[in-house]
Amino acid sequence: MSLKIEQFLQANRISFNKKDLIFQVYITNKEEIIRILLFANSEHIPVYYNYSVKLKIKPKSGDTPYIFLIFNNFSEICEINVANRYAIVEPRVKAKNLNQILSKENFTFLPFKEDNSELNIGQMIFNNIIGKNQNKTADYVLGLEVILPTGELIHTGSKTLKSVSGYDVTSLYIGSQGVFGIIIKAILRLDPIIRPTDNRKGEFSSINVQSGFNDEELKLLRKLKSVIDPKNILNLNHLI
Repeated sequence: MSLKIEQFLQANRISFNKKDLIFQVYITNKEEIIRILLFANSEHIPVYYNYSVKLKIKPKSGDTPYIFLIFNNFSEICEINVANRYAIVEPRVKAKNLNQILSKENFTFLPFKEDNSELNIGQMIFNNIIGKNQNKTADYVLGLEVILPTGELIHTGSKTLKSVSGYDVTSLYIGSQGVFGIIIKAILRLDPIIRPTDNRKGEFSSINVQSGFNDEELKLLRKLKSVIDPKNILNLNHLI
């Protein structure tokens, strides 16, 4: 199987860890992700990924080879529209850098705070990070561009502030730590910066940024996972 994976990935920049049987693939565009996920589905090969080049997920031990996606690009701010209060960004855009640009227009992405200044947008969505004044990332994501575990590309939500009719598909991908799909673009809600008018502190105490699920929520997630990813390709085993 390792030889078959190596032959398939020969057009990509890769490195192979023989000890852990893991193929690290350096991704530069969404077409590569789709191609790899289609191949992974056909061969029942687990795929791992995250939005940080520093953080590596160690897969389960065993004799099964894995593919680990490393995002080299995906760090573009595609559009900022303060008039309509949204921004479209790729997942490796740092929240700190986005907020620095927004501040020039007297706007902000509220879930950002200095404690999480090194996180990128993908990581914030991945874990539903909680920022200033208990602002959850989930409340400030209007839409997503997602590649499903089957290799299909979908778009959720819209640029309109919280105009949700029917099922809110976008929320499924926020805080679920990547098991339902790979987010490659996000539409974020922007808010004007409100200057304090008194000496009261405008921020609550820090909250654990890791998303948590109770038993009932985990049961629901497992059922959804079995429908969206029946072959368990995006097998990030630390969650479900």
